[in-house]
Amino acid sequence: MTASDKKKVTILAGLLIVAAFAWYYVYSPSSGTASTVANKPPAKPAGAKPGQEAQIRVDILERSKSINVGQKNLFQYGQKPVPKPPEPPPGYGNRPPVTAAAPPQPFVPPPPPQPQFRPFRYEGFSVSKGGGKILGSITEGGNTFEVKEGDCVMGQYCVTRLTESLIEIEDLQLKRRQSFTRTQ
Repeated sequence: MTASDKKKVTILAGLLIVAAFAWYYVYSPSSGTASTVANKPPAKPAGAKPGQEAQIRVDILERSKSINVGQKNLFQYGQKPVPKPPEPPPGYGNRPPVTAAAPPQPFVPPPPPQPQFRPFRYEGFSVSKGGGKILGSITEGGNTFEVKEGDCVMGQYCVTRLTESLIEIEDLQLKRRQSFTRTQ
């Protein structure tokens, strides 16, 4: 072995010793690093002892009654309180006291508008030769329906009257009727 080989082997042995110390420092169980402290499971709360029954703490419930929990509607816009009327200057002694006006009534939204009747179009009609029954053709939203008097369309709209010039349709859910004239 030459002198340069001996020098290289000595450096290699020193590096191996340093690596062993570093590995021991990082992975030793008694190193006390923050990673081992953080891995401890949290302590469990003390449970009820055997034979001990659960109890409702009435003192806490009585305290919570004084707080209006759940009484305020968070989604309703609050009204500003009515301002007090200004006090009259001291020179007006015989003036009658000012009474506060009644507080404004809370805003009540109007009822929602009734839904629109479907926009049916009375396109045409045909008359059968044997019985003289009229068969009408109505369209709504690209759908065409062949109906006669008494037929129901979409389970909700029933034809109550059918003539050559108009058709009357009743909405069974809204209890409304609407007439449609035949388009040319």
